Amino acid sequence: MTFWRSVPGAIVLLVVFGGLAALGMAGAQVYRVTHPARQPELALNLATTLSKAEDVTFKSTDGVRLSGWLFHGVAGSARWCSATISARARTRSSTSRSR
Repeated sequence: MTFWRSVPGAIVLLVVFGGLAALGMAGAQVYRVTHPARQPELALNLATTLSKAEDVTFKSTDGVRLSGWLFHGVAGSARWCSATISARARTRSSTSRSR
């Protein structure tokens, strides 16, 4: 017990607690970098979101006419796309192949 009350013991305690504090701060920084705050993806108002949509139509390489909405993204954000074919386009495509 007398070691911890001496000057070398106090220095050892300061180094240990300083090291633990440094590790705790580093861990907090790592957590902040790996768990960023969430940001909303879409506006809460559907009318505002849909007003930014652009109608697009084009023909695919097999002749099927595709149409949909294009939402321009923000630079640096994640991108995804989804495509659908209308029932009328599928019917026309299947009847033209059967001929």
